[in-house]
Amino acid sequence: MVKFQKQLEGQLVPEWRNAYVNYKQLKKIIGQIREQIVLEQQAGNATHGAQHRLTFSICTTRSRGGNSLVVNHKGQPHDLLGSEAEESYQTELLGPLPWLENEEIFFSRLDSQLNMVNNFYKTKEREFLLRSKQLEVQLETLVEIRGQLAACKIGDQDDSDKEIDIESGENANATNGMKNGSFRVSRSKVGHAQKMLRTAFVEHYKGLTLLQNYSSLNTLAFAKILKKYDKVTGKDVMDTYLRSVETSYFSSSDKVPRD
Repeated sequence: MVKFQKQLEGQLVPEWRNAYVNYKQLKKIIGQIREQIVLEQQAGNATHGAQHRLTFSICTTRSRGGNSLVVNHKGQPHDLLGSEAEESYQTELLGPLPWLENEEIFFSRLDSQLNMVNNFYKTKEREFLLRSKQLEVQLETLVEIRGQLAACKIGDQDDSDKEIDIESGENANATNGMKNGSFRVSRSKVGHAQKMLRTAFVEHYKGLTLLQNYSSLNTLAFAKILKKYDKVTGKDVMDTYLRSVETSYFSSSDKVPRD
């Protein structure tokens, strides 16, 4: 079975490497938690053994051992959040039983990773949405110009380099920043622009797929590391923390297409 760390390395976008969940770092902290548990058990203090299984929720929940956890979410409900809105998650660990120091570090790092992924996704989403609008305007402009060429009967192969004056409409102005007036085009120039625009659309949809994969891969990373935490500590936090992940912006936003 392929280790998840290798799977993550093999599927991430190199240019976005630093924006993915730092699975290796979180796994190292869990290793330190395991060492702390062993030391406390050897010292006759098994406070953090499996008999103290915890539940985890967006609101405060009491565990069988008396401890509780709170995930504080700062921000509006996700269906009201715009991509510009700020939100953050912060886990609060409550007593009365003590938490291991490295457990506190683990949840602090986990929260920071969730906030980082959210912020990165929002930034990329804004970029792709802006690019989508730009491409739509360029396509409308191209269709408009082709229509004017057809009206002028510029379409024969022999006329491919013949230039004519085209009135710059609203779309052309929006695309090229031109003032009202005219500009000269030819059938060959329009054909070249059409090929470039087709390539731009292909690259754009590839980027959308990468963003979708970014969301899925990070969700999986949170699930994997939480499962490992539960296994080491004997606690039960994965399902409830994942509910926070799955309702967070990067996982729930539908502003760009998802399969």
